[in-house]
Amino acid sequence: MMRWLLLLWWLGCAPIGAAADLAPRVEALLAERGLVGASWMLLHGDGTVETGAAGQRAAGVPLRAEDRMHVGSIAKTVLAAGVLRLVSQGRVTLDTPIATLLPELAPANPWHATDPVRLRHLLDHTAGLPDATFRHLFSAAAGPDTPLAAALAAPLPVRTRPGSEFSYSNLGYVLAALAIERVTGQRYERYLDEQLLRPLGMTASTFGHVDQHGATPPLAMGHVDRARPQAYLANFLRPAGQFVTTPADMARFAAFLMGDGRIDGAPFIRADLLRQMGRAQGTAAARAGLPAGYALGLGRRDRHGRVVLCHGGNTVGFRAMFCLAPAQRAAFLVALNMDSEAADYEAFTALMLDALALPRAVAPRATPAGDAQAWQGWYVRLPAKVPAFVYLDLLFNPVALAPAAAGAVELRPLLGAATVLAPAGPRLYRAPDRITATHALLADAGGTAYSDGFGTWRPVSFGRLLWMWASLAAGLGALAWLLVVGTVRLWRTRRGFLADALAPAWAVLLLIPVAGVAVGLAWQTMGDVGAATVALAALTAALPLAALYGLLRLYRGGLRHRRADVLALALLLQWCAVLAAWGLLPFRFWA
Repeated sequence: MMRWLLLLWWLGCAPIGAAADLAPRVEALLAERGLVGASWMLLHGDGTVETGAAGQRAAGVPLRAEDRMHVGSIAKTVLAAGVLRLVSQGRVTLDTPIATLLPELAPANPWHATDPVRLRHLLDHTAGLPDATFRHLFSAAAGPDTPLAAALAAPLPVRTRPGSEFSYSNLGYVLAALAIERVTGQRYERYLDEQLLRPLGMTASTFGHVDQHGATPPLAMGHVDRARPQAYLANFLRPAGQFVTTPADMARFAAFLMGDGRIDGAPFIRADLLRQMGRAQGTAAARAGLPAGYALGLGRRDRHGRVVLCHGGNTVGFRAMFCLAPAQRAAFLVALNMDSEAADYEAFTALMLDALALPRAVAPRATPAGDAQAWQGWYVRLPAKVPAFVYLDLLFNPVALAPAAAGAVELRPLLGAATVLAPAGPRLYRAPDRITATHALLADAGGTAYSDGFGTWRPVSFGRLLWMWASLAAGLGALAWLLVVGTVRLWRTRRGFLADALAPAWAVLLLIPVAGVAVGLAWQTMGDVGAATVALAALTAALPLAALYGLLRLYRGGLRHRRADVLALALLLQWCAVLAAWGLLPFRFWA
């Protein structure tokens, strides 16, 4: 205990060293991946702290370790610590039902009588809540002071029994922040800044809104693909992803999380609560013995031969990773001021783990997992983060599970390479590049399933998948037919667009303005009800109407013998009906 009290004092008072020898390797990674800048901290097991930076803060301005960065969802780890502070003070418990704290915002929970949504479930992502939509992320209506309840237009649906399985939800952390406000009587930003960050000595960090205009210490400019500068934008999910910090501040935070929960010898957060962070409990996967999982703001990750507790983060223009190795009393943060869909960020994690010189573990010998024959079949991840996207997951992301040689199982995604999982214990399996069990086969009254601790895959019949693939192929084939035939007829006819012969192509012609509106839509406001998004919704709603009108013109014009046209329009209409049933037609970004 005395060692860690001294370490906390040293972090607050002593200068933090610079990681000069790491800079060239980070520079090389930035150049290879077309990224702009990165800052980092390394907390070694002997208490040594190194910080560094490479690349640019903005065009022509070098990035420094003292510059602040947005770290996205790492805000969840810090917010969870703030809740644990309230629990340690006896002002609330992790088992307090949210309906008790926030009765006006209580989720719509079919299991409320026996399994209410509790504060712990929000912090563990096991409340069964959906995730954010376009409206939450990309809206000009969101401001720095927008009330948090604005993100919750209606009671959130609970889709799985609370506590039973992991399903990542940014909206759950919005509810957690509202619980903080209800308990403390002040905005969550002010409470956490004053009652958590300040006592920890994190003076350069804040939950408040910070953009690139006059921030002190300076805030790095964010960047998106092709290194285009992007200033920070407010959104409706502040508690889940708005947090600015520096490497030095995160070193202080990491040291505290791995300590005994005291500051200057005085209890601050109960040590037993800190030890629960990153250690999933209560879920079906955890009960099955799977070590991977998430709890109280941290996830247990098996990466590059080490097992660490981590949280990643990304927000528009920024990306970050924060990891702890409690057994070695080591930690790192790497923060980058570019959020690219194409770049490989995992190389930065591997570099930081190597720089900490954490010992690599060796995977144990395979142990029998039992007969997996009962689990053979097709699976899809459910519940989906966004309910409407279940349709896309069914089409493109199903996974076939089948027993393999030597007691292994094989996962064959529809798109992508197959993975053979080695047996790692009763109903437990391990991925090839991991050292601990990564998957568990589950069975309950609802049937079979499998989990990796961060999601659950449930069975889907191959017949249903086949029907959905056929529906999609028929719809796309009909569009292609109508487009080609319509173009040819338009070229040949001299009677214009209103000719009966062109009636079947009218529905396809609507796709031209749809594409134009979609291309011109500003992503920063795509979640708003505006001229462009309403036009997109209206045009997509008109697609089946145009197809119906085309059929009517065919019959009235005596062109019923054009069976190919009739069939194409009928197939297009069936696909429109499927899209409408899944809530994807008309397409409304704000829904």
